[in-house]
Amino acid sequence: MQKLGIFVSATLLFSIALGTLALSPEFPVYDVGQRAVVFYEDGVETLVMSSTFAGSADDFAWLIPTPNKPEVDKVSTGLFSELSTRTSRAFKQTGDIYPVPFMVSGLATESFSGPSITVEETKEVGYYEATVVSATDSQELIRWLAERGYTYPSTQGHLLNDYIKDKWHFTVVRIKPDFADSSVSASLRRGHSTPLKLTFNSGEIIYPIKLSQVKIERNASETGVPDFVAGRFGKAAELEPEYYLKGALRDIDISNGSLSLWVKADAGFFSGVSPDLFRIQPTGQSLTTSDSNAEKRLRMAITNGIFGMTINYGGLDIGRWDFRNIPWKYGAWNHVAISWRSNTLPVLYVNNTFQSSGGWITPMRAEYLTIPLADVFIGSHIYGDKSKKNIFGVDELLFNDSLLSVTTIASLFSNAPRHSASTHLLAHFNDNLSYENAENEQAGTFQLLSSGVSKIQPYYDDYNYRYGERFPIVIYTIADHRKKLSGFQTEYAGWITKDDLEKLAEPSGGKTWINPKEKKYFLTKLTSNMERSVIDSDLRITDSPNNKTVNAPNPNAVYWFWIIVALSIAISGGAVFLLIRILRHPRSGA
Repeated sequence: MQKLGIFVSATLLFSIALGTLALSPEFPVYDVGQRAVVFYEDGVETLVMSSTFAGSADDFAWLIPTPNKPEVDKVSTGLFSELSTRTSRAFKQTGDIYPVPFMVSGLATESFSGPSITVEETKEVGYYEATVVSATDSQELIRWLAERGYTYPSTQGHLLNDYIKDKWHFTVVRIKPDFADSSVSASLRRGHSTPLKLTFNSGEIIYPIKLSQVKIERNASETGVPDFVAGRFGKAAELEPEYYLKGALRDIDISNGSLSLWVKADAGFFSGVSPDLFRIQPTGQSLTTSDSNAEKRLRMAITNGIFGMTINYGGLDIGRWDFRNIPWKYGAWNHVAISWRSNTLPVLYVNNTFQSSGGWITPMRAEYLTIPLADVFIGSHIYGDKSKKNIFGVDELLFNDSLLSVTTIASLFSNAPRHSASTHLLAHFNDNLSYENAENEQAGTFQLLSSGVSKIQPYYDDYNYRYGERFPIVIYTIADHRKKLSGFQTEYAGWITKDDLEKLAEPSGGKTWINPKEKKYFLTKLTSNMERSVIDSDLRITDSPNNKTVNAPNPNAVYWFWIIVALSIAISGGAVFLLIRILRHPRSGA
C-alpha cells in the first residue's frame, strides 16, 4: 500500500490546525500557500479553506483538528475571488483553477470502532473523501492512519496529545482514488485545490498552529547526498551522471542578476550537450517543457564547449547569448561569472578573463520578469546527453540580483563568496547541501534528484516542493468586531453588509454558504510570514481595541459628511435670514 505522509501545517487555518499536503515520504510535497475564510457567530465557526500546493493528487491529504465534530460541506469557488476583489488594495490573486464542480455526494460510515479510535463519519465531498475520527491515544491514532495508507511521524505524537486530552475531533481529507489520475491531479499539481467548508461549535476563535511543526522526514537512504570532494574553497559537491540538485526561491526577477560558480569536469563534459549548469523556472513548470512553451525560464548550459544563456518568456526567447572559444581547463576548477540586465548584452568572465560573445546574440527585450515561487536546478540532464557518463563538480555558487563589478569578480576568483543584501542564493557545499540568502544564513537545502533510474530516489515529477521554514498565512475573519492577532498585519478591515456577505459565494442547492443573522459584520484580513521554528503554542484571535477601518471606506465619515452639510445649510440659512431681517428693518436713526 502506498503511504500518504500527513504533513501537518497550520499555515492558513483559522480556529483549527490544518495538517496540509500530506504525502508519501518518498516523494514529499509541501505547501506553497494557503488561504482561509472564517465566519464566527453565536459560538459557531464556519471555516472555508483553500490550499495551494505542489504535488501529486494521490499523495495529498489533510489532517484537521477541530474542538467539536465538524460538518463538512461545499462552498462556491468564487468566494476567494470576491474577497480578493473587495480587499484588492491589499491582496491580489490571479489564475486560480478549479477543474470540476464542488459537489457533496453520498454519505457513508466506516465500520470501525475500537477502545482508542472511533470513526464517526466518512463523507464524499466533490473529489475529496473526508473522514471524521475521535481518539483517546495519539499512538493509536497514528497507527490507525498508517493502516489506511497515511504516514504521520510517531515521534510527533505528543503534538496530538493536547487535542486528544481536550476531546477534539480530527478530520482526515484525501483525494478519492478515482479522481487522482484525472484533470484534478493536473490542477492540484499546478498548485490549486477546491475549497472545503467545515462548520463546528467553538467557544473561542483558536488557531492551533502547533501542528505546523510536523514534518515528514525522508530517510537518508531515500534522500541521498552527493559525494563531497575537495573544492576550490573547502569542499564541493560532485554530481554523478543523470543526477541534479533542486532548491526553491521566492520573488526572483530573472531579467537582471549575476551568477558566480566553480565547475570541474573532464574533457568529455565540455563536448556535446552537457547538463544545465543553472536553471530557474516557476514552481510547477515541468523540466521537459520546451522553450516554445515555457512560461518563464532562465537557463545556462555548455554545449560543445560553448557557454549559452537563454531567457524565455511566454514561449519566446527574449534573450539568448552564446560565448564561444572559451579556454576551459579540463580536470581542473573553472570559475564562471556572468552578469546580465535588461536591454544590454551579458558580461561573462571565465577564470577571471573577459570572454567575447559570438554566435546567436539577442538583447534582452523585457524587464521585471518576476517569478513569485521558483525552482532552482543545478546539473539537470533533461536536455543533456544521457549516454554521457561524465561526473562534474560544483562549488561556491552565488546568485545575486545585482551585477558583478570587475573588482568583485577578481575577489570571487581568489576568495570564497559571502552573502550580502543582494544575495538570492549562496551555496558553499561544505559537506552539506544547504544554501543561504540575504535574510537567512540557512534559507533552504537542495534535494538530490535523478532524471533517470536512480539508486537514491526515482525521478518522480517536477512538483516536489521543499519544506519551507517560513510560510505565508492569509486569514479573512468575518464577525461582529474587527479582529487582531499578535505578529500579524491587518491589511484590510471594513464593514460588510449581510446581503454582500451572502453574495460572496454562489448559492448551492438553494442555500447560501452561510446564514448571517445581523445586518452587518466586520471583515478583517490578517497576514503573516511565520517561521516554523518559533512556533510553540496555539494562537487565539481576539477582538481589536476598536473598529477602525483599514484600506476600506469608513461609514462614520458619511454620517459626519451629512452632519457637516446640515450644519452648513443651517448656518447659511440663518445668516441669510438675519441679513434679510436687517435689510427690511433698518436701525432707527439710520
